Amino acid sequence: MGRLYKGLPIAPCQHRIAHRNGCSKEESRFVFVKSLGYPATAIKAIEQSKSESQEHSSENFIPLFSTFTEEERAQLAICSLPETLCEGAIAGRGKSSETLRWLSQMPNVPLRESGNGNSYTLPDGFRSAAISSISESDSFRDAEKRWLPYARLIRNVPSKEDRSTLYLLSGLRWIESESCNALFGERSQEISNFLETKDSYFARRKKYTHISERIRQDLFDTATNLSHEGITSISEKASSLWEQRQQWLQQQLEDLDRSLKVAQERLQTLQGKHSQVSILLKRFQKNGTPVPNAPDKKLVDGKNGAYIGLIGFVSVIAILFGITQPSPIDAIAYFASFIGIVSSLALVPGWKLQRAAKASSKRAKIKNSPEYLKKENADLIHKIQENETAFDDLSRNIAITKEDLEYAYV
Repeated sequence: MGRLYKGLPIAPCQHRIAHRNGCSKEESRFVFVKSLGYPATAIKAIEQSKSESQEHSSENFIPLFSTFTEEERAQLAICSLPETLCEGAIAGRGKSSETLRWLSQMPNVPLRESGNGNSYTLPDGFRSAAISSISESDSFRDAEKRWLPYARLIRNVPSKEDRSTLYLLSGLRWIESESCNALFGERSQEISNFLETKDSYFARRKKYTHISERIRQDLFDTATNLSHEGITSISEKASSLWEQRQQWLQQQLEDLDRSLKVAQERLQTLQGKHSQVSILLKRFQKNGTPVPNAPDKKLVDGKNGAYIGLIGFVSVIAILFGITQPSPIDAIAYFASFIGIVSSLALVPGWKLQRAAKASSKRAKIKNSPEYLKKENADLIHKIQENETAFDDLSRNIAITKEDLEYAYV
């Protein structure tokens, strides 16, 4: 019998568990095969090995392996890695049937067929003896590298249907629902639903999704070993999509940077003008010159002066008409004239306000007058606020674009 294959790892904590339970080095190796390094599963594997009958113990199968060649022992050890022989994650894509056919023809190998005929199993004692029987083997090392991620993946994703869907996503670093249709075509809705309903397999950040770190590397390694389309054609599509999106995002970022620079220069110019106007206004205030607020537009547009002139003209006509008329027509004319004069007097306060507003409005058109500076100051403040808002919007869009560039599809 050859020496124990050295490539199979044992987790330190698992080695301690196996040692405390009286397991030999060979038994510890097989405990790892059974448990994949998970402590709780290791304890269960140890308990199962202790409860095995003598007929199925590894010692009972040791003499059998002396009848096999080194190559045959390596192949049997490979077949002893998985709990169930049914898929191509160890033998390679399209080689499972060939391997199972070879195994079924080996003499005295206790291969058990499942009830539905879709899978096969080997007793744990035979598996342990097979793995302990081999010397260094490149083929076993390669199979081990294929088996470990696949076995962990099966443990963490027991559903074959879920694994099949995850394989499609295995080549993607980040998954965006908007790109599902371009990547998966008729299956895009199925993939979108899977992303929404299978939360335990995914981690999310904003509108982006990636496969959970718990299964990510094992899924990628297994899909690569299977040459699955998720690693090949879908990954290539995603790479092409990302290249186009990356170019668009980079161009958008350049445009936004230019716009931000223009907005920043405009804002600095406006702030400079506002500073100059503020200094001039403070000088007027320091000299005691009043700086009135902008007049009400309704007062500037008011027509009280015209109304007073028109009513006064009508009142004079009424008086002159009354002088020439006999009683009682003259009394009516005098009364109408009186009403007109009273109405004119009622309009005088408003007319004074309107006249002052019009004068102020005219002074506001004279450059560097207090009214002009006050109006310019208000306009500059409004423009500064608008440009600050535009600057903030551009800065936010730049941050979003830079963040989008971090979420590469592949």
